[in-house]
Amino acid sequence: MARLKFRIPWPPLRLRLPWPRRRATRDESRWGRIADDTPPTRRRRLLLVAAGATAVLILGATAWGVLKHHPSASKQPPAFDPSNGIIIPVPPRPVPAESDTGNTEIPLYNQPLVLEPAPVDGLTSNSAQGLLPKIGDDGRKPLSVYSRPFAVTDKHPRISIIVGEVGLSNAVTQGAIDVLPGEITLAFTPYTDRLQGWIDNARSHGHEVLLTLPMEPTTYPHDDPGPNTLLTSLPPERNQERLAWTLSRATGYVGLLGLTGSRFAADAESLRPILQSIKQSGLLYVEAATGPGSVAVSLATTIKLPRAISDMLIGESPAAPAINRQLAVLEEIARSEGTAVAVAIPYPVTFQCLAEWLPSLRAKGIALAPVSAVTARQPDR
Repeated sequence: MARLKFRIPWPPLRLRLPWPRRRATRDESRWGRIADDTPPTRRRRLLLVAAGATAVLILGATAWGVLKHHPSASKQPPAFDPSNGIIIPVPPRPVPAESDTGNTEIPLYNQPLVLEPAPVDGLTSNSAQGLLPKIGDDGRKPLSVYSRPFAVTDKHPRISIIVGEVGLSNAVTQGAIDVLPGEITLAFTPYTDRLQGWIDNARSHGHEVLLTLPMEPTTYPHDDPGPNTLLTSLPPERNQERLAWTLSRATGYVGLLGLTGSRFAADAESLRPILQSIKQSGLLYVEAATGPGSVAVSLATTIKLPRAISDMLIGESPAAPAINRQLAVLEEIARSEGTAVAVAIPYPVTFQCLAEWLPSLRAKGIALAPVSAVTARQPDR
């Protein structure tokens, strides 16, 4: 019968047995069996090698156990923004804890949520330019159907942050969707070619979505928001056509963001029919272009259009110390007035500052809310 041969990496124990020992065959010695006549010096060398290997295994296992239970081992890896090569820290999901106010009812931060796919039956109408949002026959509005759920009975101060003008840079847009929590609202430019795809992607990550509404600034035409900008020089029907073009670009958004338009927002005659159409479409309006003569907020209040007002533009100075100071001011506004809204410029440094700051809000007794949860909570200005 053929002998089974094994490589044994260390010498076996040599037991004193009652029967005579035999000399290992040539084949057994070649495959690693230690013959009885192996010189003592060689046996000692092999024993030392075996002891060293065992020590290395024990030390490696010990080190692995220590590293596994080290606090840093549970941290999430940072996200990489390919637009400029910086590292953006991914905010950790916090453990529910009692806030400084002694209330544990603040909505948890960064809750995973997939919003309902758009379009929803009954909330669109056909037009020459495409699908337009509308109030359903049953009274449902795109604002309520496409919004991110929020505990509206929550009494804590609320902060809502909108990242504006995403969609032009693939890297920045994907970074905003992936890195920022779903409570952050994303406002997409209507001029991006992949608009519906981006909106679907954002909503699948829990982000509520707005479209930016191109409106005439006081610096027009030097600063031109695009070919479908609402202009004070155009007749109402032409501006309605341009509004319809913007609204038809995609579905699944809750409203419009007026990021430009300091001149158009100051012209009540031009602005009123636009706000009326937004209301009739079942949407909200966010005013971020408020200037000394803007009438957008007062008109929205008069016609009972759901609206929110941006308190600041985060990232005007794209440096971390300046952005962090703005975020501290935003907290103070929320505490003193109950609601604070900000539009953030999509710079990588803005994302980095937000990712570091947002997890701290709940411990401070402040709720991070989508923009749909802060409408009609701010006084006219």
